[in-house]
Amino acid sequence: MANETDPIFDDADGTFGETLNTAPETSLQGLADIRQVQSMIAVLYQHELQRLTGQGLDHETRRQRLEGQLRNSWQLVRSLKEASEKSGIRPEEAPAEGGRLHGRVTDKAKRGRQGLTVYGENENGNPLRAFGSAISDARGYFAILLSADTIEKYKKQAVYLAVGGKMGKALHRQPQPLTLEAGMDLVVNIVLDIPLFSKNT
Repeated sequence: MANETDPIFDDADGTFGETLNTAPETSLQGLADIRQVQSMIAVLYQHELQRLTGQGLDHETRRQRLEGQLRNSWQLVRSLKEASEKSGIRPEEAPAEGGRLHGRVTDKAKRGRQGLTVYGENENGNPLRAFGSAISDARGYFAILLSADTIEKYKKQAVYLAVGGKMGKALHRQPQPLTLEAGMDLVVNIVLDIPLFSKNT
């Protein structure tokens, strides 16, 4: 087992943190490889913590330091997963003189939620079918392409972005109405406070 001067424990977080900062320029396969290695390092941290458990106060400082490194390591794994998901997104072009409304539907851990319907509704909670809708993909990404006529029709109304589950149940509504205008490229990221395997989704 590694000792206190082993660089795999002392330098891993910094090295992978620097790599994460350049994630948008990294290939999807590269991000996946980095995430796998970082996960292995986190497992090493866990084994070392188990080894030190119950060995007395002489190892308490090192144990506390490893606990912090383990938390940072798993945070990097989650961040790398999010970066990998975002890197694969290629938004569709908006219609001429129209607009694009797009973003991701995620849970609080920023994991993409697939198969949910994103749509517009009025202030009374009624769906606006002519506004359009989109289904979130495996990354949680959605895109609603709005024609110039659609924007003109709804820009003076209060339109709220909402999310519906696979069974048609309303799950979420953004608190503020959308600002619609010609040529818009509006990004709206929606965070759901709903368990990943909820029967409602």
